[in-house]
Amino acid sequence: MPYIPPEQRPFSDPLATFPHLDTSGKLNFALTKLCEEYRNIMGDSYCTWNTIIGALECAKLEYNRRVVVPYENRKMRENGDVYASSDT
Repeated sequence: MPYIPPEQRPFSDPLATFPHLDTSGKLNFALTKLCEEYRNIMGDSYCTWNTIIGALECAKLEYNRRVVVPYENRKMRENGDVYASSDT
């Protein structure tokens, strides 16, 4: 994840751009619009598409690492590990 300086961030509140981001479809739409804006700026090329796909993939991986994994670890501690051997 590119942790860029605050002054270089394009916006501080994404909900100001997409105020009603309350469904998975709207989230998908917002992400698609951001990708399309980048494509419109950079033009159609393999490099542009590779950059978009790479940014989405890295954002997904970082979100999983920072948000999903801690949540799942907490739930595992609360509810038990499904992979824990019941033979011991």
